[in-house]
Amino acid sequence: MNININFDNKELLNKIINVLILLAVFVLLGIIVHKIFNSNVGVEKYHKGMQLFAQNDYQNAYYNFVRVPKNSKYYYLALFRQGMCAEKLGDNKTQAEKYEEFVNHSNNSLTAEAAFKSGLAYYFDKSYSDAEKMFKKAAKAPIGADEKFSNYTIAANYYLGELTKEKNPKSALNYYIEYLKNTDVARFSQKSAVEADKILSADNKLSLKEEEYFYLAKALFLAKDYQKAEKYFDLSQEVQAWILKAENYTKLGQKDKALALLNTGFENYSSELEAKDLTVAINNFANKNPSAIANIPEKKQKS
Repeated sequence: MNININFDNKELLNKIINVLILLAVFVLLGIIVHKIFNSNVGVEKYHKGMQLFAQNDYQNAYYNFVRVPKNSKYYYLALFRQGMCAEKLGDNKTQAEKYEEFVNHSNNSLTAEAAFKSGLAYYFDKSYSDAEKMFKKAAKAPIGADEKFSNYTIAANYYLGELTKEKNPKSALNYYIEYLKNTDVARFSQKSAVEADKILSADNKLSLKEEEYFYLAKALFLAKDYQKAEKYFDLSQEVQAWILKAENYTKLGQKDKALALLNTGFENYSSELEAKDLTVAINNFANKNPSAIANIPEKKQKS
């Protein structure tokens, strides 16, 4: 009797195993078919969305991008496109959220743009803590070889300065200087220079490196605030600042100082200049003292 029971149990066990194997095969086949179907749907919806976006039909483009399945290779790129559609439609909330979701799952050349645009949408909606978080991500994001993406990392520093100037002036100062370091005449150059000057003037314990004073002086000079520029040129390294500093003296009507500095510059620093900057310096010198152009001090060679 015991032998028959064991035999029956073994036969039942084999049947159960066979059924489970069949179920596993069916489940696996279902998963494969589902993935293939979703993959095809993802490609179809993404390309349809791109087509509609190109036709300026941003609402329907958005609906197609939303329908790209999560397991599609286009899913995260579709998130970025959803942010683009929301941006075109003026929907700050969706713009901020979709770009942020993309940033949280991606780290490529689009990350800086997505983080910046998410931060900007939060900023305009007065969600300042979220804006600060996203601008920080934009400032640190990889930019790759495409220069346009670096514009987002640079601009993020200006907004970070604006967001922190009341609660943390020292951090704001660093953000403004980082912005000026990477720009000459840009949209926020003058405002960044003015704000940096305000912070330094309000707290004499704060200071900058010599090269940072030069970035600030240069921005104020380009903004035609020659009096304030002079103060920061004086705190800069002369080897870096002498050409613009001399030009600033000229703007202030101090021609003798300008000529003296140019004379010193040619004698001591001209070997540090690139050819184009040396040409500018010679032209400046000649314009201020045409009779002395033949007597420009011979530049010292680099040792």
